[in-house]
Amino acid sequence: MRKGSPYLVVGAGYQGLTFALEAARRGLPVVLLEKSARVGGMARSFTHEGFTCDFGMHGFISQDRRLTGMMKDLLGANFSAFRVRPASWFGPGDIVEDRRFFPDRARYPYPHLFTGTSRRLETEVWNCMRIYNPPTAIYPKKGGFGRVFEDMAAEIRRRGGRILLGSSLAEGDLKVSGGRVVSARLRGRWTAVAGCYWAAGAQRVADPNSRLLLYHFFLKGRTPSPYHWVRVALENPLVPPLVYYPSNFSRANAPRGCYSVAAALPVYQARANAPRDKKRLLDWFSRSPEDFQPWLTRFLSRAGFFPEKNLLGVRQDSIPLPQDRFGRKRFKKRDGLRAVRASNFWEADDWLKEIPGDSWMPSMMRSALRAAEDVLPAAAERR
Repeated sequence: MRKGSPYLVVGAGYQGLTFALEAARRGLPVVLLEKSARVGGMARSFTHEGFTCDFGMHGFISQDRRLTGMMKDLLGANFSAFRVRPASWFGPGDIVEDRRFFPDRARYPYPHLFTGTSRRLETEVWNCMRIYNPPTAIYPKKGGFGRVFEDMAAEIRRRGGRILLGSSLAEGDLKVSGGRVVSARLRGRWTAVAGCYWAAGAQRVADPNSRLLLYHFFLKGRTPSPYHWVRVALENPLVPPLVYYPSNFSRANAPRGCYSVAAALPVYQARANAPRDKKRLLDWFSRSPEDFQPWLTRFLSRAGFFPEKNLLGVRQDSIPLPQDRFGRKRFKKRDGLRAVRASNFWEADDWLKEIPGDSWMPSMMRSALRAAEDVLPAAAERR
């Protein structure tokens, strides 16, 4: 490892891990800060009574051979690839498999079903990948999607990088002199740094009350659906726009003879688009998601997503929801840190700058790799 001041990376999500890994691969000293107890940001995984679940639906979809190669190298024998099977639900017993991904609402075969603001935004974001054939997704065989980030962190450590979990920076923790960041206060001690890549809060939260409610249903038996995810085509703010089957991403995500179903409900889109007479109800269940759970269970069961009689348990989670791409405004702050003016201070790029054929993760990884190529020394000793 090259001696000298380390490069500081703040935030161990998609972009922070990618930038830190690229620096470590170049033989550069790197220190990665993460304020939570685990790496992965909003794409972590968890286990619950033998089930493995992701915080949201995640999969790596890209036509970029470089990024796909990185994923294969990271996962090694744990690498798994499959052809995605998405579908749309238009009513009980009426599920249409999406053979193609459409680039805009004008070419979507059912545009009249997505007239409300929330549903329009969801549909346009959904189809932003502009893929015209069912894509191939990469997913770990075991460990859920969070295993990708754990493997990235392990590779950074193997190459001599440091990862400080439970650590964050406040406004006064970066010292700038002569137009450059010269040091940072890490766990109470000032440390000289060669530069700082700020990836914390790259997905900006719209407001403190914006959340994504996640309901994971654990069931016995065999999954009744061959699909990986199903869009719910209803103009109803109380209905989750997305239902997915973690067990179809990997059989290791559920114990033998069991499967799981997950539903994602974005509260801020629903509240913003709800008729006036439903706003009180939305405010009620957003404060008490557990009280909303029985109604959602009955709906999903009657809609045919799973038989309620086979239900073993339910887990409800809530995570911050990034600001939507529409009506986005530039923020002057990220996670409470004021703007830093320095030639060796770099902010992670906007996560929505994807290219056709990419899902969110490869888009963000590509952004971090481009930043690394622009700012990191090209020649460095390798271990």
